[in-house]
Amino acid sequence: MMNKLLDKVIFGGVYKANLNNIFDLPKDYTSRLNGQRYNCWIPVRVVKNNEDKIYMIDTYQLKIDYQYGYKTHELEKYNKFVEYLVSLGEEVDRSWLTNCVFDYYYSARVELKENNIKTFTLIADLKEYKPIVSDLRSHYNDEDIKHLMLWNYQNSGYGTYLLHNNADINYKQKINNLYYKFMDDLSTPSDGYESKWNNLVKCVAYADNHNKDYDKNLIEYAIKMRNYIQRLSKNYQRYEKKIRNEFLIKGVE
Repeated sequence: MMNKLLDKVIFGGVYKANLNNIFDLPKDYTSRLNGQRYNCWIPVRVVKNNEDKIYMIDTYQLKIDYQYGYKTHELEKYNKFVEYLVSLGEEVDRSWLTNCVFDYYYSARVELKENNIKTFTLIADLKEYKPIVSDLRSHYNDEDIKHLMLWNYQNSGYGTYLLHNNADINYKQKINNLYYKFMDDLSTPSDGYESKWNNLVKCVAYADNHNKDYDKNLIEYAIKMRNYIQRLSKNYQRYEKKIRNEFLIKGVE
């Protein structure tokens, strides 16, 4: 018999449980001692012996092929991972997968029923997102970014940053971010100084050509500071040449 909850669950979606509903969750799941949870849940369908069940499994305990988790900013591997999660809604016996949670000290499996489905809230349909490297997340609005623990990261628990497919760059934030990176190098010049300046200039030019909003005062300030540093640099070069000649006169090689 087909599960009546199928139309209420998104396979390929990630859910969050209301931890206040302790009677709808496994025993000790909400315990402060439980380090085997992320509170990111994936639905898994199990069809066996004429029974059609749906389980929620915490991603910490969800056994998946770890090739999907390697270098999460690679779109092709992420798409394969999402395809795998979507396939968990097929009419297949995946009891082996839902039983893997019993390898852990704390259980993280919940059979979905009418009386507990409201305990779980959809965080993101992964089909609507793509991975993004963490350095770029400040270029977008917060509501377009999700930070999720999609599999067992073990000791390197940084998670994965995801960007909504329809997100637009927030040029005010992006230019601010590039500005501060440039200003950091301005006070302590490095090899990346000019490249960061060029990145900032290109971004500002694009924003101007496409009527994007950003803080123009920051750019005027950066230009004046850059001009000042360039003048100082020329004075430094003249002074350095003068001192070098003085030492060369004294026979210092």
